[in-house]
Amino acid sequence: MMKKIKLNNDAIIYCYGKPNKFFIGGLHGEERASVIALNTILRDNLKDVWILPCLNRQGFEEMNRFCGIKNLNKEFKDDTKLIFIKELMEILKNEKPQFVVDMHEDVDSFCDYIWTSFDNNFNEEVQSFCKKEDIGLLYHPEVVEYKYSCENWIRANICTAFTTETRQYSPLTRRIQMNKKFIDFFINL
Repeated sequence: MMKKIKLNNDAIIYCYGKPNKFFIGGLHGEERASVIALNTILRDNLKDVWILPCLNRQGFEEMNRFCGIKNLNKEFKDDTKLIFIKELMEILKNEKPQFVVDMHEDVDSFCDYIWTSFDNNFNEEVQSFCKKEDIGLLYHPEVVEYKYSCENWIRANICTAFTTETRQYSPLTRRIQMNKKFIDFFINL
């Protein structure tokens, strides 16, 4: 049975059982493929999966990367002024998922890839998936640019985190298909 949690900005988390696997899409409003892909999998047969298809509803509606003037992927810090980010951070702290998948699109990339950290329990499976699907695998750098990113905050405070990236200059239908592959892989992980 599915329940819903509505955040202060009207973003909705669809909850199927315990949040062992937590998917976040639409942090950047112009990154549409993950939002579309995540919305297509909302169904009652999911188990222990929580899905937040579109965190940045304002940016998505305006086809804008930002939420107002804020890059949401720089707002995962204790002193954020964004109430819905604080709510999401609290939910993640309280629910403690096994892992979180933060889904993005990359304008600078020549391929699709997954970012992860060296110290997670899933690297062997992720490496195998990336090799089979001809997807890049990067290990998340510890640089200032990512200090307040969703993935860094989750990894530092909650659990294993992955970032998926599809090549933004690919056709939208191809990016949606790739996101569905990412989702299927992580749901079955």
